[in-house]
Amino acid sequence: MNKKQIINLLRENRIVSWIKDGFDAMLYTWYYEYKNIFSDAGVLSLFVLAHLVYPILYPIPFYKGHDVVREVPVAVIDDDKTSLSRQFIRMCDVNENIRVAVHHTSLEEAQNDFFKNRINGIIVIPQGFSGDIYRNQKTSVSVYCDASYFYLYKQVLTGVKYAASYMSAGIQIQRFQSKGLSRPAAMAARDPLPLISFPLFNPSNSYTNYLIPALLILILQQTLLIGIGSLGGLSYEKKRYHYFLPVISNRGGIISVVLGKAGAYMSLFLLHSIYFFGIIFRFHGLPMKSNLFNLMVFIIPFLLAVIFLGIAISTVFRTREMAMLLLLCTAMPFILVSGFSWPILAMPVWLKNLAMLLPSTTGIDGFMKISILGAELRDVMFNWIFLWGLVAAYFLMSVFAMKTIIRKSANYTEGNNHDSI
Repeated sequence: MNKKQIINLLRENRIVSWIKDGFDAMLYTWYYEYKNIFSDAGVLSLFVLAHLVYPILYPIPFYKGHDVVREVPVAVIDDDKTSLSRQFIRMCDVNENIRVAVHHTSLEEAQNDFFKNRINGIIVIPQGFSGDIYRNQKTSVSVYCDASYFYLYKQVLTGVKYAASYMSAGIQIQRFQSKGLSRPAAMAARDPLPLISFPLFNPSNSYTNYLIPALLILILQQTLLIGIGSLGGLSYEKKRYHYFLPVISNRGGIISVVLGKAGAYMSLFLLHSIYFFGIIFRFHGLPMKSNLFNLMVFIIPFLLAVIFLGIAISTVFRTREMAMLLLLCTAMPFILVSGFSWPILAMPVWLKNLAMLLPSTTGIDGFMKISILGAELRDVMFNWIFLWGLVAAYFLMSVFAMKTIIRKSANYTEGNNHDSI
């Protein structure tokens, strides 16, 4: 064996030894992180019980028949008191969006019911309503509803618009027929360009189908961040970070520590994802247009991005209480910028760019396309690649953060030992 062969053999042995040490360090960290998770009642309940129970309980308010708001109660003030005004009231009442709950003679009486939450809207038919119609003059109906509660406001307004549209159509058709047109010709003259709508993917306008899938993604993100942050704060509080010093010094480096921690969380949350999208979706009858394989392939970079982000920010917290308090406060802002409560396109540019740094923003968009629209992985390739970009960025951030906190903890421990001597 010549010199060159010996050198190559030594290099190969060194590489194999380095890989083996790194793998051992990763497994050690993986086991250590599992030990921390399963020995902490708070984190264990967050990671296990919350994921088992919360997805079952949360959709109950929208469960089977309650996921679409129908027959919103309204009051009617009929100042006209004619057969035509009564016909309009009947058209409002048969509409599935609203229900005429009470008749009042004055706006003050109706307002009293409105402020007591007995009704959600007030319809006022003015005096002379039928006379204006018979004289071919324009008339109007007033609708009062609470625009601060947008969904109920929309239902009331839509219901009254349907009734007004149907009555207007009938009146115009009768006028055209009085001029000698046949009924089909009168109907065509009244509406020469009819609108035919095809509601796709959520034809029943179910609030559950819209809300729950996106919230499941946010549940995964927030429980991961809170759990990892809590363990990070506890590790600093209990001075545990210096335990990793021998690992990063002799057995594969800081990368093995970060990958070991990530492996522990990833193994748990892959199981949670299968439970969410394989069982919870079926349990609640949520639409699933794609297969579980596509969802899991897409969800992997999402989970990794959240895990590495959580590891990075966990090094900032000095107590578990600080971690839980601060990360719980981020839940609502994350919902608001995630894109499903308000369109990202309507946000300011700076906020849109900030929102894209959160894995949930890209994750929800891609997940909804796969699960609700039936998109294939190639259709959400941009989302998938972008998530892998976040994985790389947050991995580097977590490596730097963990290296800094471990060395700082080691220096603090050495300083205390020196002082005690």
